[in-house]
Amino acid sequence: MKNQVLFLIAIVSLLTAPLVALSQTVVFSDSFSNGSTLTNTSPAWPTINSTAYEQISSKAFSGLSLAANNLRFGTTASGTVSAEIEALFTTTPVTLNTVGDYVQLTVVFTNLAVLTNATGSQLAFGMFNSGQVKPYPGGLNGTATTSTTLSGYAQMWSGYNAQYNSPANSSKIYTRTNQTSLTTANNQDLLLTGSPSTSYTGAAQLTGASLATSFTLAVGAVYTEVLTIQLNGANTNSLVVTNSLYTGVGTGGTVLAQYSGTATNATYLTNAFDSLAIGYRGSAQGGALVAISNITVVASVASAPTAPGPTFGVSGGGFGCPGDLVPVTLSGSVTTNTYWLYTNNVFSGVISNGTGNSITFNSTVKTVSITNTIVASNTVSALTGLMSGSAVVSPYPAPTITTQPSAVVVATNSTGVFVVVGSGTGLTYQWHRNGVNLVDGGHITGSTTATCLFPRPPRRMRSAARKVTIAPCLTPADCLLIPSPTA
Repeated sequence: MKNQVLFLIAIVSLLTAPLVALSQTVVFSDSFSNGSTLTNTSPAWPTINSTAYEQISSKAFSGLSLAANNLRFGTTASGTVSAEIEALFTTTPVTLNTVGDYVQLTVVFTNLAVLTNATGSQLAFGMFNSGQVKPYPGGLNGTATTSTTLSGYAQMWSGYNAQYNSPANSSKIYTRTNQTSLTTANNQDLLLTGSPSTSYTGAAQLTGASLATSFTLAVGAVYTEVLTIQLNGANTNSLVVTNSLYTGVGTGGTVLAQYSGTATNATYLTNAFDSLAIGYRGSAQGGALVAISNITVVASVASAPTAPGPTFGVSGGGFGCPGDLVPVTLSGSVTTNTYWLYTNNVFSGVISNGTGNSITFNSTVKTVSITNTIVASNTVSALTGLMSGSAVVSPYPAPTITTQPSAVVVATNSTGVFVVVGSGTGLTYQWHRNGVNLVDGGHITGSTTATCLFPRPPRRMRSAARKVTIAPCLTPADCLLIPSPTA
């Protein structure tokens, strides 16, 4: 019988202790009854109580479901399994600017098997700066490994994850840097270390962030997890990341595990957080599913987070040939922002500095339609935000010949008429004689239209074959060769 791993997870607002005398704000609270989705191929942006969750896993999806107070993710496949869900929790990142500012996640869950595995397992939680890039639409169904080539999406997320490991005393807090040089789908992993085929690379343990003793969780028992990231009072370019686990509901139970680490210098990756992930890996946890009842993120900052600046509208787009540049326009800009062009939720590599006026980007036409959006990034506050609207850029459809031209016999002093009917967008026409483009003049009219006329053609023109090419985007569709008139 397969091992069944089930976490009944609820996020509570109870804090470990007041960290600073600042007001606490609920940034995100989702009980899955307000429009959230799971593995949706057209993910929506988050609201205060809904978002798009995407699963990545090393084995095929099974057992996934989403209902009020019950989000199930993982897989019922047997053997070693890695699985996690990833999501944005805000469109305005929580930015820690003042000493004492923090963002905190509290998770209450019932353990049914995880961290009881004698051969080793991991349970991990993390918060990240996504740059407002959503995770992979539809998720990675058993393909989140080095066997799949992939770029974009969660590849460039950066932040911190806290792991509980069993049975070894190796519970630690790690950095998760952007995976710039990693071109395989393990670059979407945010939480799990130690696997050459599924883990991200470059994890660095935070100073002091380790647990000196090992522990396991009792099957069927309830625990409370608290993950806190706080701007350090000793250095504004330093974060303290604390991970705590309590028995029972809330923080009044026995402290089962508690450890923290300092992120500074090379491990100080970001002070802005807008996304989260929860996941696990186990060598004998086939059949593992996680059932989440609610997810909430709270923050306490000296001043409420603000947008990077005014919101401007995106317009433009249209048709073109693959490789062509089609304009996408932002209606305005501010000089304190840079503006990043995204295509299908992936950064295109195109950045424009704000000028105080409208900005036009050039979007490259692909072989399929793409949706262009623009994200603003404030160079002073590091806040980011999505601009309003989008622009779709599509390739011209391939042309087709619906009616082929027919051979004609031209009597003396009469006109030879060749007609072709094409279907497509942006069609152009070019008639040829013996492989040479015809031009209007003399005995020829309409050489670049659908109807070509040859009034009173001289005898020398009656001994050549004609054809027409209909072509947008240098992808011609040739009609049949036309025998020359014989009279």
